[in-house]
Amino acid sequence: MNRWFLVQPPVRAYRAASDDELAAEARRLAARDREAGVVPRDWPREELERRKADLREYQRLMQSYAPARWPEKHLLAPPSWPAQLALMAIATLLLALGDHAEVALAFPVWEAMEPLEKDARRRSAERLGVTAANVPWPAVPATLFPYLAATVATGLRGERPTWPVYLAGRVIGAVNERRSWRRAYRG
Repeated sequence: MNRWFLVQPPVRAYRAASDDELAAEARRLAARDREAGVVPRDWPREELERRKADLREYQRLMQSYAPARWPEKHLLAPPSWPAQLALMAIATLLLALGDHAEVALAFPVWEAMEPLEKDARRRSAERLGVTAANVPWPAVPATLFPYLAATVATGLRGERPTWPVYLAGRVIGAVNERRSWRRAYRG
């Protein structure tokens, strides 16, 4: 019974992009830095110290700066359902075969899954018109803490899930991620 409690995985949660003055300034800084080929650590020492004087404000600045400075990393959206289902099928098949085959044989395929998922997320973001100004920002979901507590309390840390449990968790996670992302997206 404890296994089924863990079916609800920690979801990727999102909050809406900020459209205040600080976010607009961050996007201007990012455009300047992208054009010049610099990053925040290359900023003049005085500017960096002035910005880091208020750490909360600096963190908010960086949340809007990062998608504008490195769009290839941050302009992501949940993959389309066909792509999501294909990725889930491949991962579930690998997990199911892993019970019967040498793990070293499946490892290269498993490693190839992350770039495939990122590519699917990038294509989805392009299709939806996600920009640095409206990309939802990842947030720590409230469901993460009960999940971690249950995992530690039941002593199942490190135990590999069976493929049906894994698949159920992936489907629930995908639905929850989409719900959170759509709520936060202003496109």
